[in-house]
Amino acid sequence: MFDVLSTHLPADAVVTVDVGNHAYSLGRYLESKGQPVLMSGYLGSIGFGYPAALGAWAADYPVWHTSLRNPDWAAYAELCGATGIRVTTREDLDDAMTELFATTGPALLCIEQDAELL
Repeated sequence: MFDVLSTHLPADAVVTVDVGNHAYSLGRYLESKGQPVLMSGYLGSIGFGYPAALGAWAADYPVWHTSLRNPDWAAYAELCGATGIRVTTREDLDDAMTELFATTGPALLCIEQDAELL
């Protein structure tokens, strides 16, 4: 079965697999040509394969593509009544940590994670 699947699997396919013996067999016998495989990692998730296939389809469906950007979480924390601290440079990180742990009450430290910026 995996030999025939390997032959007919489209290059742009996304393979999803549930847990159990067939997942082990897929890993051992499928001759992938670079197609991604989505699996749960055997974390007690019987029934993962079909919803994962639907998710892979939805992720490729143009209506789900957006131009959203990350919000300023520190500003959001301030709106909620907490202390919000935003760090965009490595040099500001030490002072931000000092401020965070000196704060009384709820606080959120938002660290920009763009490797190019830090």
